[in-house]
Amino acid sequence: SGKESAYTEVLDNSVSTLSRSIIDNTITSLGIQPSRLTAEEKMSVIAELDKQDVFDAKGAVSQVAGELGISEPTVYRYLKKVRGKK
Repeated sequence: SGKESAYTEVLDNSVSTLSRSIIDNTITSLGIQPSRLTAEEKMSVIAELDKQDVFDAKGAVSQVAGELGISEPTVYRYLKKVRGKK
């Protein structure tokens, strides 16, 4: 099962890299510094990332929180609101 764990690790790393690039691209496409985004804009970023299933990746919530300069509980709160609107 050594092969399996190595494969899982590689998969986790590539998913993490992919989600990081999706997060970066989504934020960069706004053309605004994350620190200057309003709560509404941050929520729309989270909605966009959720559409792209970014939050299925391990560690994505903390990545997004770090990129947007908000706490993880805030990301979860925004996610709950965004998903409630569907």
